[in-house]
Amino acid sequence: KNLTILDLSYQAIKHVPDEIENLIKLQSLVLNNCILLETLSSKIGILKRLRNIDIKNCYSIKTPPPEICNRGTQAI
Repeated sequence: KNLTILDLSYQAIKHVPDEIENLIKLQSLVLNNCILLETLSSKIGILKRLRNIDIKNCYSIKTPPPEICNRGTQAI
């Protein structure tokens, strides 16, 4: 619960699970180059301290759509 930065870059994950909501102090989520990543949990939206979501080179992303992801953290 005290984690402020979570860097999962270069991991073979397909989904960011709903349990992400338990990281209430999370400020930065880094998912760069997770080429299998398909979805981010909608629970990310309730993380009030989250200021940065970095998802460069996640070519399989479907939710949110890539065009939203390309707009940056605020759009996501």
